[in-house]
Amino acid sequence: MFNNQTNAKAPNVAESVIRQAIAWHIRLESAPAESEIIACQHWRQSDPSHELAWERLQQLDSTLQQAANSGGSLAHSTLLKTSEDCHNIGRRQALKTMAGSAFSICAVGLLAYEQGVIDRLRADYSTANNQRDRYTLPDNSQLWLNSGSAVRLDFNKNQRVLELTRGEINLSAAFDPRPLKIEVPHGTLSATDNQFLVRSAGDHTLLQVVSGHVLITPKQSVVGIEAQAGQVYQISDRGVRPLNSQMFDYSSWIDGVFSVRNMPLKQLLAELSHYHPGYVRCDASLDNCLISGVYQLDDTDLILQVLARSNKAKVRYITRWWAEITPHDMA
Repeated sequence: MFNNQTNAKAPNVAESVIRQAIAWHIRLESAPAESEIIACQHWRQSDPSHELAWERLQQLDSTLQQAANSGGSLAHSTLLKTSEDCHNIGRRQALKTMAGSAFSICAVGLLAYEQGVIDRLRADYSTANNQRDRYTLPDNSQLWLNSGSAVRLDFNKNQRVLELTRGEINLSAAFDPRPLKIEVPHGTLSATDNQFLVRSAGDHTLLQVVSGHVLITPKQSVVGIEAQAGQVYQISDRGVRPLNSQMFDYSSWIDGVFSVRNMPLKQLLAELSHYHPGYVRCDASLDNCLISGVYQLDDTDLILQVLARSNKAKVRYITRWWAEITPHDMA
């Protein structure tokens, strides 16, 4: 995976920014239109962290190119690996095949990160981007996987452990005498026969308890916090803090909808970006427009149009993959 901490003083870059940089890199490797080149430049200039992520990506690209000592671009090699090898061989064999080439495994880990190739190859249950699925686990628990998610299981006679390696799940846990633990990057969640949502979001983990209760044990802590039904918590290296549980129903995606109440437009678009292909944002003047309603996730472009009309604005597509909601008087 892309490690953005090259030394102790190197500034961090958010995972979402890294993914955007990777997406732009792939796009510009594939005979881009002039408008896409301009849009990428605009993205790089819009925030210092964007340019930092882009520079680091170019440095790693150059390093891997030299190590590979082969023709063809990094993105091209990656796309061939993901689209051919990973579809033509089994999961375990794919890992063995790619393990023989440091370049291949680094390339897939970097430029195929948006598709979650490595996580899905190693997972027991996974979904592709723009796909949501439901599974019945060996203990009869019901597991919903959101778009681009992956989990690994370790169920034995003594315990049930589910590791969320990527994305977001909604788990309706079946009653079982064995303890149930959900391993997330920022700690461990312990539950019984409850329903709850868990999202791995890079710099934090989000928990929404639908029914029952869940014990949160952050990393490097022996003291747990009990989250009750209806509560939402954010878990990070800085600790555990409650979130507004009335503004957004994080688990509504299992019914194919977004359910929001007085949510700022900027924050809603951040949630929508998990489902909409490409980059989506609004003009700063619309950031704090409050949105309420229930929206069908099957057509995210329609959601954008509805959100724009409700705020007397319009949707402007800079490229096929970049949409902005802007006031009508903007060019």
